[in-house]
Amino acid sequence: MDIDSNDMDMDVDRDFNLTTSVAWVAPPSTTESSSTGIYDLYNDGEGVRVVYNWKKDDPSARIEPFYNRWPPSCTSSRSCDWICIDCGLSPFMKSLGPEELGTRFKMDYLGLKEEFNAITREGGVKVTPEMIDALAAKYGVLSGKWMVYSKPESVDQLWRKVVRVVAFDRGYGQVKVSARKVLDDPQCHSEFSASSKEGWNGGVPVPDESHVMCVDYTNKQEVNELRKALRFRAGVFWKIGFKPDVYTLLGVYKGNEWGLRPSRYHDLDYQSGDRAY
Repeated sequence: MDIDSNDMDMDVDRDFNLTTSVAWVAPPSTTESSSTGIYDLYNDGEGVRVVYNWKKDDPSARIEPFYNRWPPSCTSSRSCDWICIDCGLSPFMKSLGPEELGTRFKMDYLGLKEEFNAITREGGVKVTPEMIDALAAKYGVLSGKWMVYSKPESVDQLWRKVVRVVAFDRGYGQVKVSARKVLDDPQCHSEFSASSKEGWNGGVPVPDESHVMCVDYTNKQEVNELRKALRFRAGVFWKIGFKPDVYTLLGVYKGNEWGLRPSRYHDLDYQSGDRAY
């Protein structure tokens, strides 16, 4: 299985039956966000995101309205890019303290890219996963995610299970799922909401598309533990891969010039029942 949406070869069938309909949910709006308090709305480098308002009231009571408002199978990519839940830092990250946390996760994207480009420009240098690991540690770009793909007909149920694992079983971390792609998806989302909900349609769904769920990590032990939780508590028994954010930053996608796999860890061996990658 390919591990990143940019690695997937998505062939759009131009003869697709355009009468296919989906009961799209209404697009997000800042007014609804403020009045209901169910979600927050952000537009940043990751696109338009609807984020579960986790810190207000009882999260277990408020999660059901959020599920019902934003089922991934009926949320059009014309109105948002990601549906997200952020449950905060892991115990490991909290244990570091503010100063050490800031040093370890300084997120110096510019410095990392500059050094990587300088190394690769020289030529004759073999780019390896270990080299990228070292650069990621040096510049504090240590986040990443397990990539879980699902078809629209099963994504809503799987999304609920994965959220339960992250939010309620573990009680920390972040998880997001992509909105459903449509054929006439605009190149960018410059506004949070459509001008009018009346008569709005979410576009024609892309045939054979997959949704991707990204489940973040902070260290290797948590990578392993989270994979086990996804397998045994959410039913993700198929092979998935883990992609560090540094891979995305440096353009390590399928068919990259360095011959690297586009994911860092792979659950290739479950014979003993105690390995996740």
